[in-house]
Amino acid sequence: MSTPTPRPHLTIFATRALRDAALKTPKRLWKALTGEGAQRELSTLWLKAGRLASARLGEPESFQISHLPDDLGEGLEVVIVGMPSPESPGEAYAAMVVYQAPERGWFIVKRPARARYFTLERGFDVEDGGARAFACEWFKDGRRLRLSEVARPGPEGFLLAVARSIFAAS
Repeated sequence: MSTPTPRPHLTIFATRALRDAALKTPKRLWKALTGEGAQRELSTLWLKAGRLASARLGEPESFQISHLPDDLGEGLEVVIVGMPSPESPGEAYAAMVVYQAPERGWFIVKRPARARYFTLERGFDVEDGGARAFACEWFKDGRRLRLSEVARPGPEGFLLAVARSIFAAS
């Protein structure tokens, strides 16, 4: 049994274009995702991913965006971006940006804005071929760390897997 190949446009959008924006310019992306320009920003990144992909998908009508202010505590805010439905392993159901605003002193920035980037990806069971979902963390250099399996691929399970990862190191 062969598994379908991930669609390049969708994969580049989730694992490169959006990831790079989140990790390289976190404050700028955060302002866009939590403001009125969220759809425009995501559409721009989608078009960028399309230029990098050899095969292009049509543009989604709109992206599902969920902003969860201070949902994780400790000044961490979350935005979840829903993706077009994944069709093959390696494609993302959703991406999550976990943002921490800069810490400011009197006249200095004590700590710049920080972000972490996660995806909820479709996988498969090697024994029976059934669909599975995994939470993964991505890094600036393109490395991916698979965190855990998510029983039900939705926002609640995704948030729980990410929260466990963030606070396990604390």
